[in-house]
Amino acid sequence: MTRLGNRKEASLPISEIAKSFARVFNSNDGDRVIKHLRSITFERCFGAEASEEILRFSEGQKALVAHIEALIRSGSGE
Repeated sequence: MTRLGNRKEASLPISEIAKSFARVFNSNDGDRVIKHLRSITFERCFGAEASEEILRFSEGQKALVAHIEALIRSGSGE
């Protein structure tokens, strides 16, 4: 495996990746982690002085957490 991941894993069907996400996050620890990720992304507020760069960065973080949550739901059969 390289630093960027195993190319073989990158070719797995998204349904298999989603099942892996569901297995990892459908536990007490996984629930704790996803709640933490939500709290530092979706529940964070910026003031009017926040730069466009900060807002764009924050939106990228939110998109990643939303993607993780979607994979968990898909892998759980929801």
